[in-house]
Amino acid sequence: MDEENEDVSPKRKRKFNSFLENFNLTDLNWRKEIQGGDPATEILVAISRYKSDLLIMGTIGKSGLNRLIMGSVTEKVIREVPCSFITLKS
Repeated sequence: MDEENEDVSPKRKRKFNSFLENFNLTDLNWRKEIQGGDPATEILVAISRYKSDLLIMGTIGKSGLNRLIMGSVTEKVIREVPCSFITLKS
């Protein structure tokens, strides 16, 4: 699994950087982080660490059995997020 993630990671990073180029982030205090581990936990830790005011998070829109088995990172984060948030469908 780790090897597979390492192979895909550069592609994801390029795609993410390309996505960010579509936004004017001038005069905003923002940061991009790529972390390993449990996504929901890492997101909540980062929000606390940086005392974030706003979280903008994408959703994939899983439903049915996939959602029951895999869970939803967005749902886990929203239950505990200490700041305002916006969710966007990918």
